[in-house]
Amino acid sequence: MFKFDPGDILSTKAAMGVVLNAKTNGQHYIQKHLKGNFGDVDSKQKRVNKENIASKFGEVISKYLLGNGTVLKIVTDFENKATVFCIPGEDYSYLTKNKKLPEEEG
Repeated sequence: MFKFDPGDILSTKAAMGVVLNAKTNGQHYIQKHLKGNFGDVDSKQKRVNKENIASKFGEVISKYLLGNGTVLKIVTDFENKATVFCIPGEDYSYLTKNKKLPEEEG
């Protein structure tokens, strides 16, 4: 059973590449995220995640170390009703605000 609704599930190109290069399945990680297994985040972030799930406000952030040593980050943004696969440090705001890639705008 999932602890919260992911909204639209989106991914940056970089995150898609990380998942493909690791020869893994993104569905496995989204399920962990939605069940409250936040992976490799610190205890403060876990506490914030739990508070945000309870209030349905803010963001829920998970990080997972993949088999090839890369890190996959998953962020659920309650305000924009979206969950994004990205890599740490990557700007993904264009996805949650517009829900389309920059080259699709026009």
